[in-house]
Amino acid sequence: MLARTAAAVVSAVLIASPVTGQTRSGEQETSERVGSFGIAAGLGVTEADASDMVDYLNTYLAASDERMSRFTTATEFFAAPEYRLSGMFSLTLEYSYLLKSYELSRWDYGTLTLTYGIHMPTLMLQRVVDGDGYAFKFGGGLGWYFGSMSEKLSVYGAERNARSSGPALALDIEGNSSLGDNLSVYLGADARFASLPELKDGDGRTVTFHDRSGAGRTLSLSFFSAGIKLGLLYTF
Repeated sequence: MLARTAAAVVSAVLIASPVTGQTRSGEQETSERVGSFGIAAGLGVTEADASDMVDYLNTYLAASDERMSRFTTATEFFAAPEYRLSGMFSLTLEYSYLLKSYELSRWDYGTLTLTYGIHMPTLMLQRVVDGDGYAFKFGGGLGWYFGSMSEKLSVYGAERNARSSGPALALDIEGNSSLGDNLSVYLGADARFASLPELKDGDGRTVTFHDRSGAGRTLSLSFFSAGIKLGLLYTF
């Protein structure tokens, strides 16, 4: 999935990149970018596999043959300031927010509304390849993610909020196509692996459940995801 997405990003940037007919050499232009700052922002669509959360939701489904898919589509918002370290590398501090909501109904329990959100700050080192009116960047980094979950049962009015945090690894590829002197289109793809164990409620109690096999489980927000992002990059 990620390989196909990355190939699509590369193709889109090549198609969108203008032929500017610059007279300055590529080396001179790259040298001028060293020490520059930029900030990108936009929206993304992510396929996420939060297996513990899916197993927890599956316990609510009434019919034994009903099961939710492990992968689900979620919305992502991001902002990413970056600093050009050299002609070959840049440092990016990306902040992304992943949001997903579910609404499941049962005749005996009513409607379960569950929403989880994950704050995903990540420090990434990227290899930069500059072109005539475009740039490719690829790399990865580490972060510490903060997740929260809220759920409510309509019939009983029961509500619960819980939180978790933990380390994460991110890999990404990015393409920028110039729209002018300082503004570029941002196209990106990424994969994330995050460990957010043991969701705990406001009283510090670990959230547990019994899965459909009857086994006792601890609910976590650990996940794997792969997604694409679209936005704008402004360079100062």
